[in-house]
Amino acid sequence: AKELAEAPPQPEEKTEQDPGEKIGQDITKAKSTGTVSKKSIDVTIKAEMSRFRSCYQREFMKNPELAGKVVLQFAIGKDGSVKGAQIKESTLNSIVVERCMLKQLYGITFSPPAGGDVVISYPFTFSGG
Repeated sequence: AKELAEAPPQPEEKTEQDPGEKIGQDITKAKSTGTVSKKSIDVTIKAEMSRFRSCYQREFMKNPELAGKVVLQFAIGKDGSVKGAQIKESTLNSIVVERCMLKQLYGITFSPPAGGDVVISYPFTFSGG
């Protein structure tokens, strides 16, 4: 997981799949007011990886060519719960997998951040079941 960097606004492009499937609060403009260790985020996600892998594997069975990277962006509240999440970017191009991943993320509790909410971007790479 990398530290968030402010990227310049991208021009609106219409694609078949609207990047930016969302769940929960709209975090498009959310800013981190707290801090949390990258290691604790990584450990939590890795411990729950089977949730995300199962989203991918169900669709991989139907489409053996399915591979790519999905970056989830999510806000963690002061209590460690996920307040909102969205697909930041995806080369997987599978709305079914992406929606499933967002739903799975909602069931995870992270270490509570110090000082306020945090916004995290976390990449997942899927290839070959």
